[in-house]
Amino acid sequence: MTSDRDEYHGLCSSGPGMTAIGADINECALDPDICPNGQCENLRGTYKCICNAGYEIDTTGKACIDIDECALNTLLCDNGQCRNTPGSFTCTCPKGFVFKPDLQTCEDIDECESSPCVNGVCKNTAGSFVCECSPESSLDATKTICIETVKGTCWKTIVNGRCEININGATLKSQCCSSLGAAWGSPCVPCERDPICSKGYSRIRGTVCEGM
Repeated sequence: MTSDRDEYHGLCSSGPGMTAIGADINECALDPDICPNGQCENLRGTYKCICNAGYEIDTTGKACIDIDECALNTLLCDNGQCRNTPGSFTCTCPKGFVFKPDLQTCEDIDECESSPCVNGVCKNTAGSFVCECSPESSLDATKTICIETVKGTCWKTIVNGRCEININGATLKSQCCSSLGAAWGSPCVPCERDPICSKGYSRIRGTVCEGM
């Protein structure tokens, strides 16, 4: 009885990947799908797979397997979440961050560039921002508008660096400086003209010029 080994040598006397007469078998032509996620290159007696981007050859050299970019490079999608996909990856950035394709990271958005704070100073923070008000003001419910809440002494004139003539007792700074006041507070601070409202008008609520 002929053994399997004898039968194999009888059919494949020239070795694997070769015909009985010694001609190469083109595995790539026989099976166009022999290298999923790659290109097949025929070799004498065998073949190899050349993998597409995002894939790598396995230990057999005959199959292309997905590269887990997220596991390979922990800095991918920094500040965000990296998710591996077949042949690639995606980044999901949290609120306040934007994906930068050139760096492949989530970069903080500087919200202060759009000047969101009214009558206050914008300070950028990671993923957000805060508005800081002057001592005589406080933030409204939106956290973006500084509204005057503190009343102080309104002074009519400044003589040799001294504030003189108290006007009408305690007033808001904007009311004082938009009317007859030259300085406000104790210790007094010279008034600065509001660049938006004309004389006789002030922005007590932060956005609208109101008549005194």
